[in-house]
Amino acid sequence: MLLARLRRRDRGFTVFGSWGHRYRLREPLTERRVADFECEVGVSLPADYREFLRSVGDGPAGPYYGLERLPSDAHHLARPFPLNTSTEGAPMAEWDWRREDEDEFPGLLELCHQGCAHYSYLVVNGESRGTIWVGGEDFYPTGLRFSQWYGSWASRALRVLSNEHLVALLTPGMTTEQVLETVDGDWKERPVHGRASCYLEAWDIPAQLVLDDRGVVTEVRPFPFISAHPR
Repeated sequence: MLLARLRRRDRGFTVFGSWGHRYRLREPLTERRVADFECEVGVSLPADYREFLRSVGDGPAGPYYGLERLPSDAHHLARPFPLNTSTEGAPMAEWDWRREDEDEFPGLLELCHQGCAHYSYLVVNGESRGTIWVGGEDFYPTGLRFSQWYGSWASRALRVLSNEHLVALLTPGMTTEQVLETVDGDWKERPVHGRASCYLEAWDIPAQLVLDDRGVVTEVRPFPFISAHPR
């Protein structure tokens, strides 16, 4: 299992959030507990998430700050989640469905806190049922089902951990071409607002490179932790 491999590999808990959950899992839920929850809230959980609860565990090991427990009361799930496209750029009136309180949205089961007031949700009721959405100031779909989301987190974390040793090969004075020749990765330049320099980053290399306007590395910044965003 990917989680077991990740637990063995990341003994220093350098993957974001792992210092909290430490790759531990609670006991799997019984069939009766899951069925009672579904009966109480009036929804059937997506099959892959349901199987995870029954066979793997009820969190907390997982993406970002870790998985939340299956709640004991979630009547907001009985109402369908009304969105099927991102709200980014849309007038508030077009998606003003409002939460019932500060923690609940219709049809959305909160999976985990990503940090900075962003959360990962599983749609359990509505047209987008079974898919993961991210919510904060806006809501947008990831296109992933729970099993894909969880598996990609573990796979990406393992990939980045295996590349930690490559950071030592990156030094100031290297050109962009030399970086690409020395360390294979999904490198992309990211502009720095208001400055001629830019960042060179790769999701699978745990460091950020600062480039000057000639494309020469002026600083290598190893990441203090590994961020493995599911995708």
